Amino acid sequence: MHRPPPSVPLRAIATTHTNNCKVSLSDGSAIQYQRNGQDQIVALTRSRIQTPWLQWLLPAKVLLQNIERDIVGLKSYACGNGIEAQFQRSREGSTARQEQRQ
Repeated sequence: MHRPPPSVPLRAIATTHTNNCKVSLSDGSAIQYQRNGQDQIVALTRSRIQTPWLQWLLPAKVLLQNIERDIVGLKSYACGNGIEAQFQRSREGSTARQEQRQ
């Protein structure tokens, strides 16, 4: 019998910046995502310490950055571990090629 995975409770936390938003996870860490002027997500970071004056002890870890979109969907992104991915599309808009490099 197949069981669905347990759901992780998430809680959104509004920040002072309109382009940033945090989502707290059940383990006490928070994922912060940054948006550009077109309201598209361009970066994701994870911070384990929520108290602002203690964040210098353990800086936020970059999960994804430089996220770019084209008309159809995702165009490119860079992971925190240094891997960069780029998607090329055919004239019909389907993914023709995916390139990853470190």
